[in-house]
Amino acid sequence: MSGEEKKENLDVQEPVTAAPADKEEVQQVMDLVREYAVPAAIALGLVLVVILGFTAWRGYKKGLAERAATGLLTARTVQDLENVVSQFPETPSAPAALLTLAAEQLHSGQYLNAQNAYGRFEMQFPNHPLRPVARIGTAYCMEGDGRLAEADAAFRAFAAEYPDHYLAGVAVIGQARCQEQMNNLEGARKIYDDFIAANPDSPWLQQAKTALLYLEKNMRVAQKP
Repeated sequence: MSGEEKKENLDVQEPVTAAPADKEEVQQVMDLVREYAVPAAIALGLVLVVILGFTAWRGYKKGLAERAATGLLTARTVQDLENVVSQFPETPSAPAALLTLAAEQLHSGQYLNAQNAYGRFEMQFPNHPLRPVARIGTAYCMEGDGRLAEADAAFRAFAAEYPDHYLAGVAVIGQARCQEQMNNLEGARKIYDDFIAANPDSPWLQQAKTALLYLEKNMRVAQKP
């Protein structure tokens, strides 16, 4: 066969087409891609969105906590503490700020404001482990405000509700102090005596003994003609 005939034969050859079986296989592969690969890609995209969203949320929460802690540590006024409570209520700094605020008001003689702050703490954080601190702080507010009968009842209730709490001794001493201020000196002395006898290892033992010494001294002075 001459070269021209070979060329002519090549020119007239029809293009090769895929056999029906090949077409079917290709179609099956495309169907599989649409059925599984695309949904899988979408699912993967959703997973990535969730992961990225959670990471962003966690970073946001961490950022809130850090800003709240900074606000608490740098607080210089009651308003600064109020800002921490109002702006970051879901952070651990909020209850600490509210207790600090209440204590500042208590020590500055703002007894009603302090009692209100302690009450807010109990309402906002009813399951917080420092709730007993707010409870006894309220009793101190009542005592400072001159509502001795209310304070006496509050101290007594605390000691009954939290007998094993580390502030239970403070409550008993507070009760005795209220009795003394209401001129029930014998009643106050009995409370001190009972506490000292029943709690030889209490961290508040020395405070009770000192208070009892002063009470007995005042009782001796009052008995002099």
